[in-house]
Amino acid sequence: MYCSFFGLTAKPFTASPDPRFLYLSRCHEEALRAIICAINDRLGLISVTGEVGTGKTTVLHSALNWLSTNTRTAFVQNYALEFEDILILILSELKIATLDEKSPKIVALEKLKQFAMEQFKFGGTVAIIVDEAQNLSKEDLENVRLLSNLETPSDKLLQIILSGQPELDRKLEDPALRQLKQRLFRRFHIHALDPKETHEYINHRLKLASGKNGFVLNGTITDEIWLYTEGVPRKINILCSNALRIAFERKIRALDVTIVLTAASELNWQP
Repeated sequence: MYCSFFGLTAKPFTASPDPRFLYLSRCHEEALRAIICAINDRLGLISVTGEVGTGKTTVLHSALNWLSTNTRTAFVQNYALEFEDILILILSELKIATLDEKSPKIVALEKLKQFAMEQFKFGGTVAIIVDEAQNLSKEDLENVRLLSNLETPSDKLLQIILSGQPELDRKLEDPALRQLKQRLFRRFHIHALDPKETHEYINHRLKLASGKNGFVLNGTITDEIWLYTEGVPRKINILCSNALRIAFERKIRALDVTIVLTAASELNWQP
């Protein structure tokens, strides 16, 4: 809609977790490295948490692009599924079984174990990423712990990443889940962006989308955007996208604070 008007080759602010536009703040870069190292070094089990919209899923998808070709991955979006359903999705993602092959739990676990051992035999590894893991019940989290027990005398056969909102961290503090907590090699929390990072994030995405045009916003505008979004990437994307739309509708080629305030008002956001 507004791309050609501003000389953009792509929409710089979308709601989907597009790894092409990944901006690595210090915190996001540390999370990315933690995920990659955990999988490559066969650490077993780690968790990555963060508030809604802070970029967890984008970092996870980006990490997959950095893994070696001999790493088989299963990326599971957990929308309040039970463990048995998650297990079926994992087998499907790894192409061990199809979604309609609903094996008993013990059979599915054995299939997964044999597959992981076969990969390990030839120098490969298996990584399982469960997104929105805060939706897992305590019983299902305990089942994840049992999955993490699949190992050889020297290495973990499954590398498991639990990603979720802060509620996941609170669940992991439950005394009933102390065995799972003890098996977590690392727990990482992704924070929102500060004003400087927000400025860099916005212009990073604009530069990628504008190419040689060098379309950027000044600090006064990005500071205003930070006030309304608190540095949450998803909210930044929504506000910036609406600001560009409003500017396009008004045939204004240079964004200013007034346009940002109008976009925030339309969304009924307060600073």
